[in-house]
Amino acid sequence: GRHHANDERDLKKSKKSSKSSTSKGSKSGNEETCFVRLTNLTKEQWFSDIFWMVHSDKVELPLWSYGRPAFEDVAALAQRGDTSELTDFFETFDTGVLEVDAERGPLTEGDRITFDIPRSGSYNLFTMATSFIFANDGFVSIDAGEIKDGRGWWLW
Repeated sequence: GRHHANDERDLKKSKKSSKSSTSKGSKSGNEETCFVRLTNLTKEQWFSDIFWMVHSDKVELPLWSYGRPAFEDVAALAQRGDTSELTDFFETFDTGVLEVDAERGPLTEGDRITFDIPRSGSYNLFTMATSFIFANDGFVSIDAGEIKDGRGWWLW
């Protein structure tokens, strides 16, 4: 079945304490490693921890919709910089998600981090979200962006 981030959140949260990343392994046998470089170009604003996942189109997004209340998992990130609820939720998916993880913040203005992500067959979509530490509940996200060589996103 298809999973949708807008479904009711009645799933129980997993209590994984020793594992920060969940990888389901290569789904098609031809996994590649890709690199993500994230630069904070904001003025006087820091990014919190950064949630990310690689998935197929079996996971329907967006994480949020303009004008609608955020899910508790997204609100936890936006309000407290807590990625664990989003990570726990997407780790429960049996299909559609290749890997879920979070990168440690804060990422201060002008700072840059690089991390690697997998890509394998139809698992070629990237979702990422981080919050602004000095805002009440501000955040930015990439929802199901296609992973391609040289791909760039500008978020503001």
